[in-house]
Formats: sequence, structure tokens, C-alpha cells
Amino acid sequence: GNAFLAGRLKSLARRVEILPTPIDTRAYQPPAHRPEAGRITVGWMGTSCNLFFLPEVFAALREVADLVRVFVVSDEPCVFPSGLPATFLSWSPSAEVEHLQSMDVGLMPLTDDEYTRGKCGFKLLQYMACGVVPVASDVGFNREIVTHGRDGFLVRGPAETVACVERLARDPDLRLAMAEAARRTVQEKFSLTAAADKLFAWLGLGARPARTR
Repeated sequence: GNAFLAGRLKSLARRVEILPTPIDTRAYQPPAHRPEAGRITVGWMGTSCNLFFLPEVFAALREVADLVRVFVVSDEPCVFPSGLPATFLSWSPSAEVEHLQSMDVGLMPLTDDEYTRGKCGFKLLQYMACGVVPVASDVGFNREIVTHGRDGFLVRGPAETVACVERLARDPDLRLAMAEAARRTVQEKFSLTAAADKLFAWLGLGARPARTR
């Protein structure tokens, strides 16, 4: 799924290839319309075992509480700090895409350790496929998904997260341009189509029959 995992396997196999986790860009799509006025929605979606990444970031986001509203989508509730407009939503497969489409900015804060360097960035791909601008820790495979300043932001700590969120909140044109670039990145590099092309080539099966993305 990424270069870190591949490096661990190279001593055990004669051939190792990297096939990043793909996403179905026909199922994960941007909404038809996003409101341009008012507070932006800053979201996080993930399993409850990763909620521990959030408290410091949420505490810092109180600095821009007049510009944002926050929501978390997970299998278990989380605790929000006072002074931050925030909502918890229970994850469900039927509402997953709708919840993603409700976001303007998607957070992926991480520590820097073996656990996070082994992650394959599926949360980022979900955000970006739905036209959500990612603000992600400058760690591991995040660096291979996001091009800083073009289709998202790579940050080091809560202070940089807040600065990027504030910039996106105050500049709707930048937010729209980065959202469109994020969607293109996923379509070109991380879609099912892109994954199938790589896999067919590795297996020596020739060109994959053309299909629309």
C-alpha cells in the first residue's frame, strides 16, 4: 500500500510492487453545490480507535471558532472542548458519502511513528474524491498523496492546522480551486481505473479495456 510497507517486505520477496489503496470515484463524488457563505465545515471521519489524534487540534481550532463548525463521524462519540461549535454523527454505510460531501475541509492529524507511517491514507482519498480539501499531518504516505498548497495542506502540529483552516475559510476561491485539484489527483492516481492499469501492467496482461472514470 505504500513505500514504508514495501521496504519492510523487500528482504522477504524477490519482487515487491506498490499498489496504493484505490477508491471508487464514481461512488465518492463532490456534491452538486456547496454553500459559499458563512462558516465552513471542518470534518473528521474514522474509527474510534483513532479519536486520540483529535483533542489537541480541536482545542487549537477554538481560535477560529467564528469561522468554522466541526463535526466528527465515527462509531463512538468523542469529547469536544467548550467554545468550539461541534457535532458528532454516527457512521453508517448509507450516509457515509453524504457526510463527506458536507465537509469543506477534512482533517487527518497523525503522530509520526511506525503505526502512522504504515497507514495508506484512505481517509484522505475519501475526502479528496468528494472535493474536500485535506489538511493532513506531514507524515508517511500523506506526503505521497497531497501536494502541499495545490490539492491540500501538509502540516506539522495544531498551530499550522489552524493557520491553513483559517486561510481556507477566508478565501473561498482558493478553497474551490484546491477542492477541484484534490478530486483530479484522486481520479488520476488513486481511482479504481488507475489501480487496474497498474495491476494489468504488472501481470503482463496488456492494456486494460478502456472505461470511463
